[in-house]
Order: sequence, then structure tokens, then C-alpha cells
Amino acid sequence: MIPHLRTPVKFVGGRAEVVDQDSTDEIIECCKNILRFPIGQRADLPGFGSPDFLFAQLSPADGHVESIRSSLEEWEPRVIAEIERDPSLLAQLTEYMTITISEAGRG
Repeated sequence: MIPHLRTPVKFVGGRAEVVDQDSTDEIIECCKNILRFPIGQRADLPGFGSPDFLFAQLSPADGHVESIRSSLEEWEPRVIAEIERDPSLLAQLTEYMTITISEAGRG
């Protein structure tokens, strides 16, 4: 396998940690990076990332769940993203979602 730097970059024993290309860990890290970067934050790839909902007033009808799923599947074609909203009381105060990542083609 081809090694990729783990993100965020970590050093252990003076060496950078890596993950193998196309491993489940590498695919998950790619998805986390998509979610970490608001669209427009990267000058070299301005469309990369996911919508920034940090201070947004959201309702279920806003389509924000679908836009996050679309971003994941656009920028990481190896996955199929399924997103569930948490209907608990805490989730009414702060939006919580569970994102399940499946490798595309592997179900």
C-alpha cells in the first residue's frame, strides 16, 4: 500500500504517522477533512469542503443534512454517506448527526 500522512499530522517517536492509501482509515480521514473545511477556506481548491453551519439557525426543512451528504459524496467518491439526525433534547439545542460511511461498491 501507498502511505499517506495521517491528518491532522501527528508525530510519534520523531516520525510522521501514516495511513495506507485506500484503507478504511484513509477514507475516513478524507471524509473528516471534507467536514473540517468550510467551502471556500482552501485557496487552492475553493469548492472543497462542506457548508459552514457553525452559527446558522437551522430547521429540518433547510436541507443542511442533504448538503453535507452531497459534499461528502462529491469530494470522496469512494463513499456512500447516510446521515441520521439525533432527535434527543440535547440535539434540539445543538445539531448532532451520525454519519455512516460505506465504501462505494462494497455496500
